[in-house]
Amino acid sequence: MQNDYDCYFLIANIQAFTTRMDRPGEVHQNVMEVMLDYLAAGIDPEKSTICIQSEITAIAELTIFLA
Repeated sequence: MQNDYDCYFLIANIQAFTTRMDRPGEVHQNVMEVMLDYLAAGIDPEKSTICIQSEITAIAELTIFLA
């Protein structure tokens, strides 16, 4: 699909901070492992966008707005 469409892949990690707040290194390691899985599965960062949920400030702003 990434050859024909604009593809966006999200690494959802915000919820991990609710249970691992005292271990941010563990959350970071898990994000890196998911990223490696995406790359191993053939997702090409030159053709697709890979986003980390906690780095997108608009997601938190939208959550507050909808609450």
